[in-house]
Amino acid sequence: MKLLAILFCFIPFLAFGEESYFFTIVGEPSGKRIDGENLHFVLPIRKLEPPNASSIIAFHQGLGPSREYKIQVNLRSSPKEGWIPMLKLGAEIMMDGISVSRPNDSRFASSFSLEGDDPEQIRRWCQLLGDLMDVPKGKIEIDLTKAEQGESPKP
Repeated sequence: MKLLAILFCFIPFLAFGEESYFFTIVGEPSGKRIDGENLHFVLPIRKLEPPNASSIIAFHQGLGPSREYKIQVNLRSSPKEGWIPMLKLGAEIMMDGISVSRPNDSRFASSFSLEGDDPEQIRRWCQLLGDLMDVPKGKIEIDLTKAEQGESPKP
């Protein structure tokens, strides 16, 4: 009977996969402790509604370590000034390394981007972002082929 109860506790995690969400920090660090060579502390967060996205594009940009590939998420509208996204994508927590573009011309939408070196990780992030932001599969474009020498990366 206990085994059955344990199994039912884990079914939601198996059925829904890894949780992803946007968040913001809402307080000061607490619960500081040192464990060996590591400092640990707790930051209170608040989950945020994801912005509306129109498309996700991933491509090879070849800008060196940790910037080999780029994911650009095109937003339907510009988020509030000062909005800097922090993400939990599956098991990964991203608090920096996310850049936001807000054009001065209102005819163009804002976007944010992530960069990385691992093409499989880029594909996985695209899928998690697509699921999180309800972007249809047809609006997710992934082309991670390396550009030939002298070719410029896709815009």
